[in-house]
Amino acid sequence: MTFPATVTNYGTDYMYGTALWWSGVYTTSLNSSNKIIITGLNSEYATLTSLYIPEQINGVDVVEIAAGAFTGNTYITEVEIAQNVTVIRGGSSPSGSFTSCTNLQTVTFAPNSALTTLEQNAFIYDSNLVSINLEVCTHLTSIAKGAFYNCSNLTTIALPASLITIGSDCFKNCTKLTTVTFEVGSLLSSLNSGVFYGCSKLASFNFLQDNRITTIGDETFRGCSSLTTITIPANLTSIGANAFNACTKLETVTFASGST
Repeated sequence: MTFPATVTNYGTDYMYGTALWWSGVYTTSLNSSNKIIITGLNSEYATLTSLYIPEQINGVDVVEIAAGAFTGNTYITEVEIAQNVTVIRGGSSPSGSFTSCTNLQTVTFAPNSALTTLEQNAFIYDSNLVSINLEVCTHLTSIAKGAFYNCSNLTTIALPASLITIGSDCFKNCTKLTTVTFEVGSLLSSLNSGVFYGCSKLASFNFLQDNRITTIGDETFRGCSSLTTITIPANLTSIGANAFNACTKLETVTFASGST
């Protein structure tokens, strides 16, 4: 950007919101392909409430958000993530990219997001998270263990057809979750242990007719105390121990036509 000679003074945030401005907001590193990893916020921007993860910084693609990048940040209320990010990192400590961001309310991915992986505990303990639009992440194949554990204000989740794996305890104790939607053509083959454990507002759960689910793991729906109906898919071959334990309102279990 070139300024005319008549411009002699401008504020420090005169380019606020532009890609160039965001390049000064984050700490970064490079991966093995020399693509950018967001590792955190520079100290002068530590109290930002709205974050935008840009497609590029200084002409280089931003492809990853590091484990622990924003862990424990209680200022962030909303995050918008551009198309190039492929991985949101996590860990077992827990130390996910957005672990314990207790005021984070909305996460918005760009249409046709390149995201493939949400790692373990990526959003664990984000107790005010209400909305995340995973349905636009058409390359997403894996949501790891505990990714949304204790996201107690999350009410709905829509999962793209590309998703192959949901890790154990993924949505455990999402106590306001009422609706789970699978996209037509879903590649998901199993619900691992405790995926919806303690989702006490989940009242019904229906698999699409073209689903590939063969396994419901241990304690998958344990403590879903509002669950009244469920349809068991025809492909299902295994239901784990205590899969429906403490589902105190479960009245109707329907086996799909052709069930084996």
